Parts: sequence; C-alpha cells; structure tokens
Amino acid sequence: TLTAIYKGYTGSMFWSTSGQSSKSITVTATTLGAIDWGDGTVEYLAVGSNSLSHTYTGSTSYYTVKFIGSVSGLSCPNQKVETLNMESYSSSLTSLICNGNQLTELNVSNNTNLAELNCSQSTLAILVMKSTQTFVPTRHSNTKIVTITQATGGTISFSGDLTFTISPRSDYNIGSVLVNGVSVARSTSYTFTSLTSDSNITATFNKKQVSVITDPDPTPGGNQSM
Repeated sequence: TLTAIYKGYTGSMFWSTSGQSSKSITVTATTLGAIDWGDGTVEYLAVGSNSLSHTYTGSTSYYTVKFIGSVSGLSCPNQKVETLNMESYSSSLTSLICNGNQLTELNVSNNTNLAELNCSQSTLAILVMKSTQTFVPTRHSNTKIVTITQATGGTISFSGDLTFTISPRSDYNIGSVLVNGVSVARSTSYTFTSLTSDSNITATFNKKQVSVITDPDPTPGGNQSM
C-alpha cells in the first residue's frame, strides 16, 4: 500500500492537461515509491530512473500529481506544470529539470543537496535559494533570485506571493532583518513590493536573556530576630 512505502518524503506538482492529455516525466527514486497521477491511477516507482508516461481521459483540465518515496531527480520539461513543491526532499533531491513550464514561483531553499536546476521559463518571476547553495541555475531573464541568509536561532521561509516569514526559536528573539543590505522592521514577515533584480533577505537572532533572582540573605530562614 502507499502508506507502507511512505517514509516522510512527499512531493507534488499541479499541471494543466488542456491540449496536452499525454504527459511524460522521468523520476529518479532512491527508495521504492509511487506516483499518484491525480486521476485515481497509482504507479509504483522502482529504485533508480523511472521514465513514465500517462494519458488523461477525463474531462478535468487540471490534476495534482503526488510523489511518494525518496526522490533524487525529477525531469518534467514542457509539461504545463503550474506549481511544483519538492521542499520535503530536503537532502535527497540533487537534480530538478523543469524548464518550459508555466511556473510563477519556485522555492528550492530547503533542497540542501540540489546541484542541478534548469527552470528556464518566461513565466517564472521568483526563484528562492539559500546563500549556502553554490550551484548556478539555468533560468530565464525574467526570473529573479531571492537569496535567504539566516543566522543561528531561527529560520526564514518563503510563504508565497513575494512574502517571507521570519521565525525565531522559542529561546531567541529577532535581532535584525536586512533586505539588500538595508535594515527593515524586525517583523516576523516581509513582503517584497516588486522584484526588478536579484535580491537577498537576511535575519539575525539574539538569545533571550534569562533573569535570575537571588535571595539577598542566603542563610536558612533569612533575616530572623532572636
């Protein structure tokens, strides 16, 4: 069953079948897994490279496809993909080929081992990466990169629609938030009004101070008169 092979890894994409009822993708799996095509059809994935094709016969124009199991590579160029979520493959995903689709935003900042990315398409407005990622993505000139830099004590995450959430750990406060090197309000969220060039957002976090109250008279019983 699907639940038997599910091991905390899941990814998804949402695509249109208008004028393109047959879809072809390649999925490289590192564990036994499955693909749910979104129309009631489930196909199992073997370990290694899986070249897959599927034809939709229903009247629905859009389907959500789900990947189950650990995936190290996905190639889905020119398939009318509108959203793509591979964030849960934080360490396993190394290659993502998704050029020629209809994506408007793409977040790969959690994919720490990603080494290859082709996301070239004119519709893609924002690509979110982390400063620790050193690969150079293949992208369209319309695509602007927002680079996240976060210090110890919290995280910055992309929430969509040019908005980023700044989340300190319970024992930290937000120390500073900088956008393109300029300090902004120390808020738990920041929204870019527009993106005309590559940008960056940085957050630092300060350890909360713990107040210790001491007894001015440490002797047992305190100040007692005889």
